[in-house]
Amino acid sequence: MRTEKEYYEYIGRILENIHPSVTITDGTGKFVYIGKGSREFFGEQVEKLLGMSTENPQVAEVFHPCVSDMVIKKKKKIVTTQKNKEGEEAFVTGIPVFDAAGNLHTVICFSSWEVTSYDDLRIHYEQLKQENQNLLKEITRLTREDYITSNVIGKSRNVENAVRLLKIFSGQNLPSFVYGPVGCGKNYLIRIAYEQEGAVYEYNCNLITAETMEHDLFGTGEEKGLLESLSYHTVIIHNVECLPPVLQKRLVDVIKRNRLSVVGTSTQSLEELRSENKIIDEFYYFFKSYQVQLLSINERPEDLQAFLEYYISLFNQKYGRKVAFTPKALNCLLSYEWKENIIEIRYTIERLILTAEKEKIDIYHLPGDITRQSEELFLEDSSLKDMMESYEKGIICRAYQKYHTTVEVAKHLGISQASAVRKIGKYVEDRKKKEEGT
Repeated sequence: MRTEKEYYEYIGRILENIHPSVTITDGTGKFVYIGKGSREFFGEQVEKLLGMSTENPQVAEVFHPCVSDMVIKKKKKIVTTQKNKEGEEAFVTGIPVFDAAGNLHTVICFSSWEVTSYDDLRIHYEQLKQENQNLLKEITRLTREDYITSNVIGKSRNVENAVRLLKIFSGQNLPSFVYGPVGCGKNYLIRIAYEQEGAVYEYNCNLITAETMEHDLFGTGEEKGLLESLSYHTVIIHNVECLPPVLQKRLVDVIKRNRLSVVGTSTQSLEELRSENKIIDEFYYFFKSYQVQLLSINERPEDLQAFLEYYISLFNQKYGRKVAFTPKALNCLLSYEWKENIIEIRYTIERLILTAEKEKIDIYHLPGDITRQSEELFLEDSSLKDMMESYEKGIICRAYQKYHTTVEVAKHLGISQASAVRKIGKYVEDRKKKEEGT
């Protein structure tokens, strides 16, 4: 007559010829049999579980989850998946066996694949799991891109290119270097792109001592700095040229070693900073591939109009007003040279909306420094064509004054060189002739 141990081993061997990875517990939850298949999938460590209860913490370290324990608690058949330490998964079925009195006698667990179809089913399952993961990544990517696109103000070629590059860099957890004049929207675009990946922290190196920068960014002793903090996914470092050379090298080394998401900003390009000896060569070559330029708002006419419309709507809603601008007033704003970029637009529009006595703002209600640049718009008989030419003239003249050549003007305004030549001849040369004539 068989002992209890021999009985369970006999039943286990029979079941293991039908299903792989068999385990058996008695009615109290004690493991009485662990088959060869289980040892192969979970490792030799499963042998130490023999005689243990399913509630023992050591069991949970091996079986994720413990199907036998689930069956004992629910008193019914359970079908689920288990993982081993390598992350491999298997479908497992747990079956309760009751005695004549209805008491739980045994729990038998086994991999639920048929031996003859095990490989095919597992391959199919792994393929399905991979397809689901790819689909989830694609949904996440599309949702993220839709969020970024819908929240960007302006559709100029310069902004579209900047957003495209920042989406690539942030999506791959890469660093970036963004430069452009103060108030052009650098921080805004960076935050939109990188906040989708996690929390963002901004740090300004301007007017801070080298010792403070080293402590804040890299930490001291056991105290961790921003670059090692688990609280932030991305650290934006403004005015990176203010970092001392030794900290520039240390920053590059830390990013390389830990693949950190760090964004540097400046009003100058890497080439300009390097020529002025404000950055070291190692810093220059590391960030060069991740450089993004954002032009001033005056060089992005499509964005200028978009920001004017955005702030008009924003402050009307904020202050419960319904203030509108006449076509002449709006075109005067479009022809004005916003030297402080978006910052100046924001506060100018906010003041106009807040202090307007009527719900219609005409050109005469605008600040004098704005109207002085567009005196021709005061003419009562100015046509839409005249106003648009005045707007275009301001853009072309400012661009030529800054870039000096038709090639550079065409490049930065997103027009053909032939158009740049024609418009410069029309506006710049005509203005020179008039000035010489006077």
